[in-house]
Amino acid sequence: MNKEKRKIKLVIVINDFLIGGAQRLIVEILLYMNRNQFDVTLVTLAEFENRETMYHLLPSGIPVYKLGFKGFRDIRSWVALGKLIKRERPDIVLSHLFFSNTVVRLLNIFIKFRTITVEHNTYVGNTWLQIWCDCLLSHLSYKIVAVSPTVMEFASHQQHVSLEKFVVIKNGIDVQTLARKAGVVDKFDVKRELQVLPEDKIIISVGRLTGQKDPLLLIDGFARFVRSCPNYHLVIMGDGTLRSDMEKQVEARGVSAKVHFLGNVSNVVRYYAAADFLISTSLIEGLSMAHLEALACKLPLLTTRTAGSEELVKEDENGFFITESTPEAVEKGLRRMDGALMKTMQENAYKVAERYDVRRTVSEYEKLLTDIADK
Repeated sequence: MNKEKRKIKLVIVINDFLIGGAQRLIVEILLYMNRNQFDVTLVTLAEFENRETMYHLLPSGIPVYKLGFKGFRDIRSWVALGKLIKRERPDIVLSHLFFSNTVVRLLNIFIKFRTITVEHNTYVGNTWLQIWCDCLLSHLSYKIVAVSPTVMEFASHQQHVSLEKFVVIKNGIDVQTLARKAGVVDKFDVKRELQVLPEDKIIISVGRLTGQKDPLLLIDGFARFVRSCPNYHLVIMGDGTLRSDMEKQVEARGVSAKVHFLGNVSNVVRYYAAADFLISTSLIEGLSMAHLEALACKLPLLTTRTAGSEELVKEDENGFFITESTPEAVEKGLRRMDGALMKTMQENAYKVAERYDVRRTVSEYEKLLTDIADK
């Protein structure tokens, strides 16, 4: 009689489970990962009171451990994580984002397991200490996953790590489910909720309201554009440290009636479905989950040139690029979108999204994990 093959024990570690792209990716992967092959535990290192999280989106049966790290000097939390990993006895620990990657790599010196770290972005703002840590500790990662070829090349160059250490696994989404959900949304009901006229148009922005996303530039560019195109509204989903500054800027520019702050929203599909296109003024991205979700909902993209967006957008077919980080360039991009053949762009947007189905992403992660566990 053949013995049943032992499951691969996988522990996933991430800084927190607030609403964000890396967290969304973990949810998507766990929804489709083969649970007969992988025994998965999720560990989040920090908790934040009164902030919306994504734990409720996880599939049932996934054990979740929530630690309370206060920073690198929090010895008690280091000990708690070390004990947890010893108890779980993982074959592989898969970590996301700098803090978690650093903690996991350092623990790997004292506890035996294979480590895979994930690079999500082109972190141009990393300090010399962060770069030094990544360079020094990179040998403790069995492999480093990059979410796009551009992220791989950037991280390899910045951290002085050989490209051979990396593997590219592109982010993925459930394209068909998103499209199906968007297709049954009553757009006029969403517009009524937003107090937008049925004939008015909606531009959507999704992401954390932090410096990385350059949201103040978005407000300035939209304010210039809407003066001559008053039938447009800007819907902003997300929260962060710059929200208060954005609200003040909206008031100062006299466009309060045209800009809608929704905060963190669980059911983003309703608003994708009611929108005409998505805008992003981000300074850096890896392979944006928001961009992929928008494309799956047939939304063209108006975006700055970042890692990921350069492979998603083909100008005049499914979107346009914002050529410079200036209000004038944002306004120009908005005018180009206003004059575009939107129906054709919508169909092309969906065709691009189909290349990033989460099942392919999961298959590539499962192969990597299996290959490493079997060595």
